[in-house]
Amino acid sequence: EKIQDSERFTEEEIEKFVSALDEKIAEIEEAKEELEAATTGKEVAAASRKINASWKKIKIKVNNLSHRLDASKIGGMILKSKKLEARLENVVSKLEEQNVDTDEIQQLIDDFNEKVDEAKKKYKDAHDTLKTETKFSVDKAKGLIKESKDLLKEADEILREIIKEIKEKDGEDELEEAEEEEIEDEE
Repeated sequence: EKIQDSERFTEEEIEKFVSALDEKIAEIEEAKEELEAATTGKEVAAASRKINASWKKIKIKVNNLSHRLDASKIGGMILKSKKLEARLENVVSKLEEQNVDTDEIQQLIDDFNEKVDEAKKKYKDAHDTLKTETKFSVDKAKGLIKESKDLLKEADEILREIIKEIKEKDGEDELEEAEEEEIEDEE
């Protein structure tokens, strides 16, 4: 349901996933019947292997999709951060027009941009890795997604520092103006 309700996947992707899931469930049901009808140890072992193999494939598919969902959320955060970069640059420009020393703020913005760019790279790597549905690729993507999240958290900490510095330089009005300009641009 979570996947079907998500706007982050196309109808085709959802249908493909549900179809693959139904197929694996049918395989497990079939193997379960074989297991119940088994009379020898070999038959039991064969049915058990079938169930385990199907279960592992389902688990990989579900994890892959789950990580793709996480990755798409990160993609949204990265887009917002990129918009914020432009807004911050605008604030710095306005402060510079008032002859305010913005070197510290600019350095923090550069650090912020660097973290966002690193997060974006990790996000893209995770996205590309998830195109392959293997346990290895899912585990690798999970690590890349975590790294991307961590980088965005670091960028958020830097952003808080930037806002603090801007306020200390009496730039609250410029922050508000930049926010209003962004809202107007969106409309």
